[in-house]
Formats: sequence, structure tokens, C-alpha cells
Amino acid sequence: MKGFKLSIITITYNNLSELKKTVNSVIRQITSDVEYLIIDGKSTDGTSEYLENISEKMQITYISEKDNGIYYAMNKGIKMSTAEWIYFLNAGDLLINNAVNCILKKLADNVDALYGSVILTMNYNGKSYGKIDKADTDLSHLKRGMICSHQGFVCKKNVIEKCGGFDTSFKIAGDWNLISKIYSSGYKLKCIDCILAIYDQSGASIHPHLLERHRVRKNHQFYHFIDFWMIKDFFHDIKSILLSKILGKRKRKLAIKLKGYKESILLYENNLNKENGIKQFSKKLCDKNF
Repeated sequence: MKGFKLSIITITYNNLSELKKTVNSVIRQITSDVEYLIIDGKSTDGTSEYLENISEKMQITYISEKDNGIYYAMNKGIKMSTAEWIYFLNAGDLLINNAVNCILKKLADNVDALYGSVILTMNYNGKSYGKIDKADTDLSHLKRGMICSHQGFVCKKNVIEKCGGFDTSFKIAGDWNLISKIYSSGYKLKCIDCILAIYDQSGASIHPHLLERHRVRKNHQFYHFIDFWMIKDFFHDIKSILLSKILGKRKRKLAIKLKGYKESILLYENNLNKENGIKQFSKKLCDKNF
């Protein structure tokens, strides 16, 4: 039997409506080189029944059993994977058209991990707004934070295993910690000109996690004596909390305006990852008639 090149792994728990969207975005891109694994934490909302119904006809492998959280489930997915490369796309995330093809073309023996860009989305008053979150090509910026969203990161399974997988003592920053460990261990990371996924920013990782960010920097010796980035993080988090208290839901409206989110961005999904990749799409964003 031919071995798989890529495992796409989705973890989920009591999130059936969002899981269905993720599955629909993945299933249309499955090829003989790709396996799709879904790790369910023993949901009680009909998820296991849904997976049982679709698994055989859609070539999905799944497991539904209790676990101890996000990173436990992700480590379980790594163990189940039979492919050389691993990519996580969790319930609620959407795979961009042609993303799998883009990834498969970029896989190489002399690279240990690939990372690309994603589209961040935010909802306000019943409308969805989005913007490109471009992957950072400067790996030294890992000391500040993530150089890409985890939905933009693809890595060799054996590299993840050698680095110990996800540290389950983290609640939110485990992905940054693992990527930092891969980098600190001397493995080769390469930024690719692909937009891989659509990521809704309403998840857990948008909440302040100051001490976890400090732990990542400490773990990988990203500072010498004082973690000056922690000081910056502290004031950023205070500002964010105060704005939430003062503006409430209007804070999201302000973020959409100031950070360049556009309502029309998702209409252009079908044009992503073609010959000119991000450059072609970025040109559309900069067009005055957009």
C-alpha cells in the first residue's frame, strides 16, 4: 500500500456545526497522498454519530474518546498519523481552495517544516470580515511570538516526535512552544508562498496568556536577563482588557477598521494559491476599487 505524504488532523469537542464546515473544506481536496484524521474528545452533541456516518464514504479515520484537552488530542493525532508530514486544521478552521495541492508541491526532503499565511476572520453585526495574516519570513522573530498561525504550519512527523510533541502543561501557547523547539533544535523551516486556511479569531488563543508567553521565551532562551517582550505583552494585554471594558462589542468594530479587515475578502477565496500566490491576492487588497 502506498504511504501517505500528508496527514490532515482535526481535533474537536462539542462543536459539530463548525466541524462540518471544516470537513467540507477538507474532503474536496483529499487525494491518494493525503489521509484525514479527526480526533473527537467524546462529544455529546452528535459528533460521534456524524463521524460514524461519513467516515467510510469520505475516507476519514476518526476516534471518539475522552482526553485532557487540546494538546492531548493533538498528540493523539500525531501518534495515529501514518504520513510523513502533519498539518493541523481544527474544528471551525477552513482549508483554502487548492491549499493541499500547494502544500504537496512544496514538500521536500531537505526541509523539516513549512509555514505559510492564513486569512484571519472576524464577525460583527452578522457580517464576516477578513484579512491576510502573512507569515513572517524572519525566524528570529519567534522570540516575540508566532511567526505564523498554527493553521499555516506543516511539519515532518518524525521532527515533531523528536521534539517531544506538544507540551500538555500549556493551555494556549503549546503550538508556539513546539515551533520554537523545532527552530531551536536546528531543524530547517521554510516559508512558502501559499495561503492555507481561514481562521476565525473567536477561539481561546485570542485571550491574554502573558505567563505562558514568558514560559516559551524562557524555555528557549529567547532573552538573557530580562524578558522585555513580557513587559510589552503586559501593556498590550492591559490595553486590550480596558478597551473591552469600555467598548464591549464595539471593540471588534474598531479592530476591523484599524487592522484592515475587509468584508469582501472572502469573495476572492477561489483566486487564492494560483500562479502568483499571495502577491496576486495582495494586489487585489491594495486596489482602490476593491
